[in-house]
Amino acid sequence: MGYLERSFLPLRVFASIADLQTQADRWTHEVALRRHHRRVGARVADAYLTEQGYLAPLPEPLPDTDRRTETRVRKDAFIRTAGADYSVPPGLVGRRVSVRTCLTEVEVFLEGRSVARHLRSYVPADVVTDPEHARALIAAREAKERLTSGDVPLEPPNLAR
Repeated sequence: MGYLERSFLPLRVFASIADLQTQADRWTHEVALRRHHRRVGARVADAYLTEQGYLAPLPEPLPDTDRRTETRVRKDAFIRTAGADYSVPPGLVGRRVSVRTCLTEVEVFLEGRSVARHLRSYVPADVVTDPEHARALIAAREAKERLTSGDVPLEPPNLAR
């Protein structure tokens, strides 16, 4: 992994997982496979051709590679996973939720029920917001402000009853 991190990743930007794959494939054929590997004693492409006959096919079905974690919803109604923040409905603040992260999406579950689904972002410290979650958060903040400022008209209770 060190060679990949030092030679391929620095100063690159990826728009999506497909873009990452395209750039990685191009770099592999133009750079990585052509280099001479000292420990192997040959070009990487030649060593790969030799080893290819010993490789077995991947099992069917492919193993599940989704990452599953648990986290608590922050006060701002976001959860952080894979280096980015993702919105959830504001009513879940403080609750523990399960998060499934795969290559293309992030899904949030509360007690086994899906409560949020987003396209996965690979941008470091990105903030991914569902417009519906944003509207609900604004409405909740406005309601809290009205309650704390005494702006909400309340009828006096009927004590005669």
